[in-house]
Amino acid sequence: MFQVLKADRRDVLAVRFAGSLGKVDLDRFTAWLERETEEQPDGSLLIVIDDFDGYRSFQAAIADLKADLRFKDRFTKIAVVGDAERERVMTALADPFSKASLRYYPEEQQGAALAWLRS
Repeated sequence: MFQVLKADRRDVLAVRFAGSLGKVDLDRFTAWLERETEEQPDGSLLIVIDDFDGYRSFQAAIADLKADLRFKDRFTKIAVVGDAERERVMTALADPFSKASLRYYPEEQQGAALAWLRS
């Protein structure tokens, strides 16, 4: 599931991914990101990952990879908040491939992630 979260500033976008993701979820996410980054380039992005179960299909995984490649340079900062070691590792692996500064935060530090994005 993909869900837009309310952010208190226009230059900080926030999303939540929970459960398993299908291609429809990723298509909605990509369309939303396209609209939002046209209006506010070089903003920050908060990604909250909650009980992620994986992708529903190979097509969904490919759609996620395409979105990552398409939007990787549209942000100055990206904070990933999650509850699993794989999210920390994936954030660290993605960091060298993006102009954005990426940081991982455990779920209990979501406030710290937002504070960093606002700084």
